[in-house]
Amino acid sequence: MLEYLMTCGSRVVSAEELLERVWDEATDPFTTTVKATVNRLRTKLGDPPIIETVPRAGYRI
Repeated sequence: MLEYLMTCGSRVVSAEELLERVWDEATDPFTTTVKATVNRLRTKLGDPPIIETVPRAGYRI
């Protein structure tokens, strides 16, 4: 997921796009997988925050 976000540059990437590009097609679209993974990545990457949440739009680096 981090690799995909980095390839998108500063473009906002929706949770749906992340599910399509990073996980397989069998992943439940109503899952909290993206949110949980973002939280784990933020913890591992530390401060300053690298992944930004764009309300009602998605995530970007």
